[in-house]
Amino acid sequence: MTAEAYGNLITEDVVHEYPYAPVPFANRVEGRDAVMAHLVNVTRLASNWNFTDITFSATSDPITIFVEFEGGGLVTATGKAYHQVYSARLTMRGEQIAHYREFFNPNQMLEAFFPSPSDEKNVKEHTASNRLDYFHHVGITVRDLEATITWYEKHLGFKRLTDFGFPGASVAFIGRGDLRLEFFQIEKARPMEDGRKEAESNLSFGGIHHFAIFVDDLDGTLIDLKSKGVEQAFTLNIVPDGSGDRYTFIRDNEDMLIELYQPGSKSGMRLQSSMDSI
Repeated sequence: MTAEAYGNLITEDVVHEYPYAPVPFANRVEGRDAVMAHLVNVTRLASNWNFTDITFSATSDPITIFVEFEGGGLVTATGKAYHQVYSARLTMRGEQIAHYREFFNPNQMLEAFFPSPSDEKNVKEHTASNRLDYFHHVGITVRDLEATITWYEKHLGFKRLTDFGFPGASVAFIGRGDLRLEFFQIEKARPMEDGRKEAESNLSFGGIHHFAIFVDDLDGTLIDLKSKGVEQAFTLNIVPDGSGDRYTFIRDNEDMLIELYQPGSKSGMRLQSSMDSI
């Protein structure tokens, strides 16, 4: 069964409820175009992963459709091998989607796409004991995925690592050294509240306040960023612990706070990983 035939079978001209929610809110995809868009994403993912064959099969009474693929390859950017298994099951009752479930094993893909020298060290150290202290990424919802990626590439030297999607959302990873960011562009996402755009008032909100990046020369970095139109969001301060650590905040194109942190001569937080300083 082809993807087109699959789409024709389940979408017709009616509205379907599509209870697929990998994000913490009810996410419903309605109609033929949305279901077909998901199929395109699945096919694109398989292509990105070097999988050329996707199996579609179906049963009747009730109609249940299965999508499966399995395979592996090498990630060009890292030279790492991976093996991926994906399966999905969709059940129709009458003209409505009654059940949808997706299964896949992301860990091997993530480790193949995003390793760095310290990643490999961390994996070896923690595989036999505890992986919970192995930091992988920060996830951030944005209104304009492409504009945000461009901003981080231009101003902070990040590189696009991979992208994918699910119904109602486009997702991309960017990275620099050990630091990875995952961006979600969600349909009808609400803009950031004004109180979250300021370093002081943002402390009154629950959740992540900011993420921080080490810099070798805070003053020089600020001069460079300001010359490119980046806004400084907080005064330059010294941490009051005798370390000589200095910090300030900037805002990205979506008003997310980013701390720039320069360790002092007596700092206990010198850069220890392979994250290259800005």
